[in-house]
Amino acid sequence: MHPERHRFYHPELDLSPEQELEGSEVHHMSKVLRMKVGEDVILLNGKGRLVSAEIKELKKDRGRFRVLDDLPSWDMPSGLHIAMAPTKNMDRMEWFLEKAVEMGLGRFSLIGTQRSERNKVRMDRLERIAVSAMKQSLRTYLPRLESMHDYKPFITGASESDRFIAHCYEGDKSTEISVGGSTLILIGPEGDFTEEEVREAKEMGFHALGLGAARLRTETAALKAVALYNRL
Repeated sequence: MHPERHRFYHPELDLSPEQELEGSEVHHMSKVLRMKVGEDVILLNGKGRLVSAEIKELKKDRGRFRVLDDLPSWDMPSGLHIAMAPTKNMDRMEWFLEKAVEMGLGRFSLIGTQRSERNKVRMDRLERIAVSAMKQSLRTYLPRLESMHDYKPFITGASESDRFIAHCYEGDKSTEISVGGSTLILIGPEGDFTEEEVREAKEMGFHALGLGAARLRTETAALKAVALYNRL
């Protein structure tokens, strides 16, 4: 898994023998890590491809690299899609995303519900957290990140084969999730989904998901759902 070499996210990585990269990743390479021309790095595109490359030119925020070899990846794309109401405290949502990427997550969406505590989120910050978690955990797939969706259109347009809504109301609930399938799980705000929202989801083919008897915070419930999917 090549943990000894530094990894850098290159979303435009293609099949060319030479690659150029600009921005914060190169700035970190040159100014923080103090890397030099001639050193080897790993470039990855977040879509399963990673290569060994030699630094040929390195400036403040722009680098040029010669591809040495394609590297094998142990990672696989995840079919798990978590859609959650953003937490009032951004730190909690960022914590969830970091851990979920490490554990395996394919797509992350934010949904606006009747009891949502926040309707604006800095997606650029979430992407940086996801990229960092991908590199730290030696994964090669970056989850697809989506900003705020209105609840009703979102559930109406859901196309995953398995669809669940986690809520705290009484009733029959599933406690298991199929591994490896295309799965969407809705996670509500601290005050839970309204009964109307639960009913609307069920009308769209969603099944109730049980996450245990304890009352969980939004980010904890979302992480438990990730763990259930990945059998962790």
